[in-house]
Amino acid sequence: STAGADSTTRLVLLREALSRFKNLKYVFYVSDFYEYNYPRTRTKTFYQKQMHEWIPENLRSQVRPTFKERLGDVVSYYSFEDATETIKNCIKGKRYDYYLENGMTTRSMVIADSDKLVASDPNYDIKLDQAFTKSIGLHYEATLRGFDRLSPTTEEIMHEVVAETRKRGVELIIIMSPYHPKFHQLLDAKHLSERRRQWASFVHSLEGPQVRVFDYENRAIFPPSGTFWRDGHHYKDTAAHIILKDVAATIFPGKF
Repeated sequence: STAGADSTTRLVLLREALSRFKNLKYVFYVSDFYEYNYPRTRTKTFYQKQMHEWIPENLRSQVRPTFKERLGDVVSYYSFEDATETIKNCIKGKRYDYYLENGMTTRSMVIADSDKLVASDPNYDIKLDQAFTKSIGLHYEATLRGFDRLSPTTEEIMHEVVAETRKRGVELIIIMSPYHPKFHQLLDAKHLSERRRQWASFVHSLEGPQVRVFDYENRAIFPPSGTFWRDGHHYKDTAAHIILKDVAATIFPGKF
């Protein structure tokens, strides 16, 4: 399963998985709207030796982070020691091993404000609404500003994903992420509704032999409450279980 990273990182992880797991039958790809506005990869992926080698050569120049983006990544995500070392490596063009031997990292998602709230608080609903509004605004500024078209690079990466899985006889399950109603309101206010429809149209165009698309973007299968949502664009494991059960019931009819 691949989700939560830029498209290049997802492709890299997919190629690694296809190489390592010979009996792989299904790959779940959670398609995110923001992917199509941010084609370049993060510094820690592009300058990590093993992961860099999995980036197709024809895409490397397109997904290489700019100097400004590299500097931003370093300042935002790295300790001072890591930042100093990473800046040196970026300047020298040196590749380095950042991840653990098993491919995992020691980093996790930033805790959402909603995770700190207490459900028994009389003002819980108000605070939850404020937390969602704040997170959605930050997400827009970080990933959706200037979204004037779907990225051709991201579209090319997705065609690579489809080609890689088909070549190995693996079924690709593309899940279009649901978004909180408040997130939809923001997209409408920022005039991104048409871009969202273009995204949906492109993802559905990938359907075909060994490729299925499950569209939850406009299909509410769980309530917009704190039980299921961390913020306006990340849902919790409780919601993920509902989605996976729904997908499994379609793939394996009669078994779920």
